[in-house]
Amino acid sequence: MRDPRQAILKALIQHLNIIYEGDLIPVTTSYLFDADNYIILSIPSYTEEGTDDNYIYEVIIRAEVVTTFNTGETRETPSNIIMDELTIQIEDFDSLNAVLEGFYAVTFAAQSSDMKTEIDNVTTLVTKSRDFAVKVVEK
Repeated sequence: MRDPRQAILKALIQHLNIIYEGDLIPVTTSYLFDADNYIILSIPSYTEEGTDDNYIYEVIIRAEVVTTFNTGETRETPSNIIMDELTIQIEDFDSLNAVLEGFYAVTFAAQSSDMKTEIDNVTTLVTKSRDFAVKVVEK
């Protein structure tokens, strides 16, 4: 029995290739202070179900699209466009399985989503998040 969380995060960072307005959107597991648009991945929970033959893990992946822009501009659009592309790519588990080491993803399902906005005198920060449930088995 192995923990799939690091393997999944590593594979997603390699797998996701999101371009917005000609720029590659960085994918990370922590905040970036030198980028206006980026994606943070985390795994808030996972469960395991074992049988005599193998283990099945259900992993909840949280993807947060962070966009920053000057206060006064109406720009929810970047976070929506980036999240739409992220959803398409993250649910392409055939491509993900090509880079996922030690595990094999069998199902992906988008779950809840949320959006938060923080505004100060200079900048607006929009964070749009969505959870995805993935079931993986050991190879």
